[in-house]
Amino acid sequence: MSEGTLDVHGNAGDYAGMKMTGSALNIHGDAGLFAACEMQGGRMKVSGNVGDFAASAQPGDMEGMAGGVLTVHGHACERLADRMRRGTVLVAGNGGISRHRD
Repeated sequence: MSEGTLDVHGNAGDYAGMKMTGSALNIHGDAGLFAACEMQGGRMKVSGNVGDFAASAQPGDMEGMAGGVLTVHGHACERLADRMRRGTVLVAGNGGISRHRD
């Protein structure tokens, strides 16, 4: 996505917001693995939780998020912002939460 606004009412799958360069993505629910991975610009807001490797690099790539803003109102799972270069990540809940723990 490079311009415009997308509102998702419910959960989004893996790779939501991948390589965004601009615009706004509002998810009213949870986002899966690799949310905002390699994001370069824009704003992504998640009302729920994000999965592992949010704002990180894809497997085999060296650089993760390079710009933009990711706001998470819930919790972030493991490896948040792994290999992140620039940008901003805001998490209201806990970071590094394992999905496998009760």
